[in-house]
Amino acid sequence: MSRFCYRLFLFIFLAAELRGYSQSGSIQFSQPLFTASEANFITVNSTKYLTPTVTVTRTGGSVGAVSVNYCVWACETTDNAVEGINYIFADNMRRWVAAGTLTWGDGDSAPKTLPINFQAFGETRYNLIPSTLVQGTVTYSARLVSPTGGATLGNYVTAKLEISDAEAPAAGVVNLASLRFYGTDGASAIITVRRDGGSTGEVTVNYATSSTLPAIGSNQQLIGAGVSGTHYTATSGTLTWAAGETAAKTFTVTLPATGSANGPLNVALNLSSPSNGAVLGTALAALLTIQNRASTVYDINDNIDGSTFRVSLPSGSDPIRGVLFWWPGSAGDDRHFTPDPNFRKIADLWRFAIASPRGNYDSKPTRFEFPYPQIGFLADRLTQIAKTTGREEIANAPFVLSGMSAGSYTTSQSLGIWPERTIAALGQEGWNYPPLPLTAFTLGALAKEIPSLNLGGQQENTQSPPSIIFPAFNEFRKAGLTRAATMMCWGRGHTFSNTGAAYNSVALYWLDQVMAGGRYPINLVPTATTAPVLGSLPLSTGWWAARNSTNTKGDSNFYELPSGSSRFLNIGSDATFSGIKDVTNALVDSWLPTESAARLRPSLPIRTSPHCQS
Repeated sequence: MSRFCYRLFLFIFLAAELRGYSQSGSIQFSQPLFTASEANFITVNSTKYLTPTVTVTRTGGSVGAVSVNYCVWACETTDNAVEGINYIFADNMRRWVAAGTLTWGDGDSAPKTLPINFQAFGETRYNLIPSTLVQGTVTYSARLVSPTGGATLGNYVTAKLEISDAEAPAAGVVNLASLRFYGTDGASAIITVRRDGGSTGEVTVNYATSSTLPAIGSNQQLIGAGVSGTHYTATSGTLTWAAGETAAKTFTVTLPATGSANGPLNVALNLSSPSNGAVLGTALAALLTIQNRASTVYDINDNIDGSTFRVSLPSGSDPIRGVLFWWPGSAGDDRHFTPDPNFRKIADLWRFAIASPRGNYDSKPTRFEFPYPQIGFLADRLTQIAKTTGREEIANAPFVLSGMSAGSYTTSQSLGIWPERTIAALGQEGWNYPPLPLTAFTLGALAKEIPSLNLGGQQENTQSPPSIIFPAFNEFRKAGLTRAATMMCWGRGHTFSNTGAAYNSVALYWLDQVMAGGRYPINLVPTATTAPVLGSLPLSTGWWAARNSTNTKGDSNFYELPSGSSRFLNIGSDATFSGIKDVTNALVDSWLPTESAARLRPSLPIRTSPHCQS
């Protein structure tokens, strides 16, 4: 009878929990497509702005206060809006239109209108503007992330916003449906062309492929052009719309199998000679990227902020489980990162892609001085990698934020952007105070679950000294990020010389233990339609012992945290990462999984480094 009572009690408890959870409701866009006209504008200080209506609903329950974060932007892979013509370059955030948080109180289930504006410096600002050019329909993307209060995301997590052209002629405007198309080596690509804004009379337009690619930006690198007859079949022809017809038309480009691992190649797509009063819009040219599944290294030009980044995949056909993003310092690039065999081995073990800039310039997901994160940046990066590599699961993959020096600032500032996808944040030789997004609107229970580490040098001096790093992490703790950690690497200063060998063993050991402790179990994988749910790591002091912060260099309590408790990492005799094996190597105030949980992970054959030793 006691066993029966226990099971009955457990059933009632779980039912109550599930009932309370479901009654918080489901949050989603009210529909997958929203439309507006650029003829409907408001005027603020003599300037015209567009404020289209995008609606978000809460259904299925209204128990408790809930919220959701949103972003509206011009997507790199699917949209055609042009900066300076359709939207304003707002506060260093390119392709960004709106972002913020929608909230519902307890019992509130009324639909909310997503504001197409933002608050900055105490005033409401707008950056969606009507164009005076003939463009055709202009498109944007919208996404919801990070629901709170027990609410879940519903069916319409993403949506499209289309703005019709007030200047379109009666015969309509003809555009390529996107500025980017993708096709697989050995298959074919379907290219879509739209006629909108008018349907009077029959209309034709010519199309053609070409190996002559458009000019690249000053911070971009040239990515190879496909060769006609080898990588693609030259294609040209004419599309025809009957009078009154506006349905999209398509043509096909054949992509012969080459059998070579040459990475991605691009083909130019061009429209010309519209007839009978129709005109070409701004999307009269686009790029077709040929996916090569035999490759493991891909260069991608990102036009969000005009940069080139490199993606390195583990070999084999098994699913890619995640992405490790890396941002360099202000005078660095990926030379200390992607070539480092430590990173390659651990990425192969986890089956992670590594994404890092080709040069010392790269766009970033947020800026410290601007209080709204660029959810769209990370969504775009994942989608670009997925489509360029042909590994569609990457679009739903979780990721690690990481960087060096100024790249560590990017890492720390981006911590709360997309917490349900962020496995961990890992910075080397630099860190900043909690970004404004953490205190403005994104810091919730999910953000507090993110393990974060800054690995600094004892001799950092003026750039990222312990006197800055430790108090900064203390502020992360105050903000509720209890899994924030910091380590000091003895005898190391702020330098790019051999930095990969100096710091990477320490950083990757910590990250591997976070993974092994249950944050992202090895059996979880993303798919083309679903993202894995990251684990919640228990707080533990299983690996830590309090010690006086005096070290063998003779320095004393200068490195103590304000709390007065400093801890040294003592890994043990069986550790393969001997670069941090000695207790004097890393001064730590941190969290890690328990020793027993961590040792469930097999040892990694990663080379050791002498640079972190006293």
